[in-house]
Amino acid sequence: MSEPSLSKSCSTLDVLYQGALLSVESWHCAGMDTPGQSEEWSNDDRLVITRSGAWELQVQGQATLALPGTAVYWRGHEHFRVRHPRAYQTSQTPACGDECTVIRLSQHTRNAIREAFPKLGSAAPFASPMSGSAYLRHRHMFLQAQLASCSDQACALAIEEPAMDLLAQARNSFAQGPNPHARKRSIVIDDTQAWIASHYLQPIHIERIARAVGCSMFHLSRLFQLATGHTLHQTVLRLRLRAALERVLDTPDALTRIALDCGFASPSHFATAFRKEYGCTPGSARSVFGRLRKKSGQAGCIGHSPTHPSA
Repeated sequence: MSEPSLSKSCSTLDVLYQGALLSVESWHCAGMDTPGQSEEWSNDDRLVITRSGAWELQVQGQATLALPGTAVYWRGHEHFRVRHPRAYQTSQTPACGDECTVIRLSQHTRNAIREAFPKLGSAAPFASPMSGSAYLRHRHMFLQAQLASCSDQACALAIEEPAMDLLAQARNSFAQGPNPHARKRSIVIDDTQAWIASHYLQPIHIERIARAVGCSMFHLSRLFQLATGHTLHQTVLRLRLRAALERVLDTPDALTRIALDCGFASPSHFATAFRKEYGCTPGSARSVFGRLRKKSGQAGCIGHSPTHPSA
């Protein structure tokens, strides 16, 4: 596995864990696109999970939009470009970049996955929204990697086992190849996803989305569901729950404040949706992660792992 390096579009890359099979890294981007007409180069296959923000990966002319909670299998040894949706950014929703978890594969792991699923060897990236349970497992693995970066006694199994589980789930989602409805995608669908990514914390009505993307509201819902497999409401709710989970796990903010800030009508509405998505209440999720940090004795160093200098 090659040494990690910053891409032109990446502000900081924190290496949290590095083992023989894979590494876990935290990618913090300030919203910078690949400059001009230049291209970047990736050395290793990787699974990239967006924790916040939205970004677009362009490989051989094919664009893949990654919203929060989306897993992207990104093949190595290919040129690529990164851009960030700006079409609907306003003074209230400026470009603020994104934060992603990167599971970077060793050559041995990459070859094993490609042998089992040959379609992953194609140049085109594969992307799929993660289930609530899978995303929560990813956050647990990410915390274990953060704690490992603060200690000389990292438990490889506690990181690599859930990482392999995430890769297995992702490859099963991608095994059938690209979305069978991909040919039905259009600028309208791409613009709708970009608009939602910038506005999902605000009150949203279908008429507002349709007006923003220049489509009849009578057709937008049908077109969106046909192209993505999800309704507009499901997409907005999933993004709100991903944003809420990040704050539940990483901030001391009151749960009521998180619920209202993330677009939920009431704390009870938030708690019900959270339990349905993640299988636990917001309070219990916070308690479990808090105990892990306390047990490790490394809570104070989270977020302060060694960082590569900005490009």
